[in-house]
Amino acid sequence: MVVSTKIGQLLSRHVNLSNHDIDEILCEQSHTQKRFGDVAMSLGLCSAQDIWKAWCEQIKDSIEHVNLHELGIDAQSVALLSRELAVKCTAIPVRSTDTHLVIATSEAGFDEAAVQLPEAMNRRLKFVIAPHEQIISAIEAYYQISLS
Repeated sequence: MVVSTKIGQLLSRHVNLSNHDIDEILCEQSHTQKRFGDVAMSLGLCSAQDIWKAWCEQIKDSIEHVNLHELGIDAQSVALLSRELAVKCTAIPVRSTDTHLVIATSEAGFDEAAVQLPEAMNRRLKFVIAPHEQIISAIEAYYQISLS
């Protein structure tokens, strides 16, 4: 079992969070049930890019399962993967930093994506697993094609 580093610890590597800031985020989080990063952003303590950098670090040791409807997709990240590779590998980029690209694929498509994509990209890849139907829907929407 892989134990991942808490997002607050990772976020502290990118922005200066004091112990008071972390306590305030945790208190707000306990009342709102929002994610740590969302609370930190709402308090003006970090940017979305800071959150994505920390998240990239957090998922480095394991493959996280995500819901693309909740996570969302960054259109700028989509532009980093060609339509042809997205369709071939049934994969969709969801987030990027200067050095990393997070790509969602299904469990069935993971092996193909893990082999094909690293050779084609100029960034370190991190993979997350999403439901196949969500990936197909995202490819159709962002690359404006029909796979049905």
